[in-house]
Amino acid sequence: MSAFIPLATTIIFGFFSFLCFYYAFKPFENDHEDYLDDILSHASFFEIIQLFFFLLLKICKKFLPHKIYIIAFRIFCFLIGALFLVPIIIVWLLYFS
Repeated sequence: MSAFIPLATTIIFGFFSFLCFYYAFKPFENDHEDYLDDILSHASFFEIIQLFFFLLLKICKKFLPHKIYIIAFRIFCFLIGALFLVPIIIVWLLYFS
């Protein structure tokens, strides 16, 4: 029963981390403007996560120049994915100590 908590944490936060890394490392094809909008339109299972990344993309588009906003969006997604990995690592370290 005590192994349930690390496994549940790994599954839940691992899924969110996977989505973040998917958005961060998906190859940029054909260099067109709506590419990231196409990714966000069908890649997520949860509407809240999709809405969060859509708002993050719109904020990056609004406040950053055209050449930089895609890089900034990918960096933000990578950092959020890394933050979702931290609870997994902490729970497993506590479980084995």
